[in-house]
Amino acid sequence: MNDTHRGSPIMVILATALAPLIWGSTYLVTTEFLPPGRPFTAALLRVLPAGLLLLAWTREWPRWRDMGWLLMLSILNIAFFQAMLFVSAYRLPGGLAAILNSTQTLMVLVLTWWVGRKQPPIMAWASASLGVLGIVLLVYSPQAHFDTLGIIAALAGSASMATGIFFSARFQHGLSVLAYTGWQLLLGGLCLLPVVLVLEPWPEHFTAANVGGYLYLCLVGAVLAYVLWLTWRVPRRDMAFKRWMLWNEAALRGGGASYHGERMTVDTELVAYQLCVSYISGVTCVWSPYYVKHSPEAFRMRIVFTGLTALFGWWSLPGPIVTI
Repeated sequence: MNDTHRGSPIMVILATALAPLIWGSTYLVTTEFLPPGRPFTAALLRVLPAGLLLLAWTREWPRWRDMGWLLMLSILNIAFFQAMLFVSAYRLPGGLAAILNSTQTLMVLVLTWWVGRKQPPIMAWASASLGVLGIVLLVYSPQAHFDTLGIIAALAGSASMATGIFFSARFQHGLSVLAYTGWQLLLGGLCLLPVVLVLEPWPEHFTAANVGGYLYLCLVGAVLAYVLWLTWRVPRRDMAFKRWMLWNEAALRGGGASYHGERMTVDTELVAYQLCVSYISGVTCVWSPYYVKHSPEAFRMRIVFTGLTALFGWWSLPGPIVTI
């Protein structure tokens, strides 16, 4: 079988690290560009259009029996988390909100130990604790204003996302990564919609700064960040794919075997697509999972990765050279 070159693992790490950096900019965008006092509107406009965009490309439907799990995860990972994130962003200084949200990893470890009955490695506890300490040293200010409701919202949002991450690892679904993310964004946005209609009537007008802020949160803070964040799955999917080929070697050399609905033989060509993201003086490139060449999913993913690269990959100094 033929496949593309996958690139350096260092590039995958750097690109994945861009996701939390983009999410961290939420606090700045919220305070400087969005209309005041509308946390639920910000959460809605961040996730609902992003979910529709991802699903328009993937066009995958979940199994009916999975809808209960998917709805629960959408509330935990998207609806409640994003709502609390913006409540804390509106009411707390960005540094203090970042510190409280950074406790999410520790909460996941606690759930793994307490509910999952698994003892996380000591290194995991140390790394998570050092991560929180590092953020404290970087952004904490003695002049920070402590707002009780904002602190509760930040901790509640972190607990919600941590619970969603814990249960996501136990949910088996047949969707691609982008479709799985898109459905969570869509269902989470639909859960937020009635809250916005009841609590935050639509404003009479938006300024250009407001529109730019919402577009940034949706396209960069949701679509791009989630695609980058999910690149950590690529090595694991590659290993699973190689194991599948090993287990089905006899069938592949015979009449072929089915892989995610696509017929594969030893002559089947595989493709992977590159996503490039520019940042000031550099550019980071990562690779998608493998797809069967000329399959509908490969076609859709080519458009997604090419489109995101066209939007975000060209505007640093080496960007045009790498992307072209």
